[in-house]
Amino acid sequence: MRTTRPASMIRAVLYAIGLSLVSLILAACGGGGGGGGGGGVGLLPATPPASGNNPPSNDPPDNQPPAPVQPVVACADLNGKSLPATLISLPTQGATVTSATPVAAGDAGNTLGDYCRVRGTIQPVDPSASVINFAVNLPEKWNQKTIHFGGGGFDGVLIDGTEVIRFGPAGKPAPLALGYATYGDDSGHQSSSITDGRFAANDEQLANYGGNSLKKTRDVAQALVFARYAVKPKHAYFLGTSTGGRDALSYIQRWPEDYDGVIANEPALNYTGTRLSNVAVGRALYNNGGAGWMNVAKTLLVQRTVMQACDKLDGAADNIVSNVESCRLLNAQIIASLRCSGGADTGDTCLSDAQIATVHAIESPLDFTTYSLANGVKRAGGYNLLEGALVAGPYTTRDLGTRKVPGNPATSSDANMYVTGDQWVKFFVTRIAGFDTLTFDPLARAAMPRA
Repeated sequence: MRTTRPASMIRAVLYAIGLSLVSLILAACGGGGGGGGGGGVGLLPATPPASGNNPPSNDPPDNQPPAPVQPVVACADLNGKSLPATLISLPTQGATVTSATPVAAGDAGNTLGDYCRVRGTIQPVDPSASVINFAVNLPEKWNQKTIHFGGGGFDGVLIDGTEVIRFGPAGKPAPLALGYATYGDDSGHQSSSITDGRFAANDEQLANYGGNSLKKTRDVAQALVFARYAVKPKHAYFLGTSTGGRDALSYIQRWPEDYDGVIANEPALNYTGTRLSNVAVGRALYNNGGAGWMNVAKTLLVQRTVMQACDKLDGAADNIVSNVESCRLLNAQIIASLRCSGGADTGDTCLSDAQIATVHAIESPLDFTTYSLANGVKRAGGYNLLEGALVAGPYTTRDLGTRKVPGNPATSSDANMYVTGDQWVKFFVTRIAGFDTLTFDPLARAAMPRA
């Protein structure tokens, strides 16, 4: 386990996709309860331990957690503190702490121990842009480590850094309760919905969502950590899921010196390609008077048929499609069994030809044959509906909506995939709030007015 930071390397990039990996990460970070504590486990061990060669019980851990640091400044003294723009690496008008409140371990409903709850704003350069709201939590017994929490969807909601690690071990305390200083922000715009894309009509807000707010918040948070404890963190980490997972990976490409490691849960990658794919799905659903739209009953029919055909391909009947490649070989057979006689819609027991086209639009990759995206990507992946992916029913709220004609803008009554695609076309691409997204052809370069 190294004890110094290399000058120009992206450190350990950790994809937390299972409980065991998250448990390993927490142990490595010194956050383990029940004696885990970080003893003898590094983020990336240089060599695997020798089989059967356990250290003696009195052998001290190789990665002994540092002694907790006590604050040197009272929590209330941070209230009203101003940070000049020179402390922030990207252009701003500085930052202000709007509140700093001591939270006691014994306070009603608090399971996070004694800490200082700091909230504040980072001022934009563009007066028409929104502030960045940030949250920083500074424990009374600090383990000399920080965790930056990423957001989700289109953001707009303050991430306060008090949650447990998503997909982490059951019963594992939140990082703040383990002594980490934690922080997050709202990406530089405010909304009650993470599918609200209106913020992107403003250039500074769009750049903040693209990652700038993370750097600004990180710089402010690290300054507040130093202000309270008079020492810098020994280690800094980033934790995010979906948009936050993408944030984690993009951040360490842009500013590799800021974090020792990241946990990137379910990173929402190929962002532009995914939104274009969502538009393609919407067009299949809603064009031609909604001929391709599928209600919940029809969507569940597809999912049940796939499960019946593919569940046992791995040798176990467990309602999980594990042999995805063999299931994919059955796509044509499954589709043929679902088709209504003659291809016309005759009810919820089969699919019309237009609805089968919708299934293909959801399932199939979207290939950009007349142009490539700015990063050279020419394909967006599909959603594997014919290999066990869920689009409706238990375990998901992401169905295909309740009506054949979508709203303009699309709402929660419409297909979840189309909602985000519609917002993206309106505010990221055309910047025309009333634009009819169904007229936007994601495969035609001419449809890209800002490309």
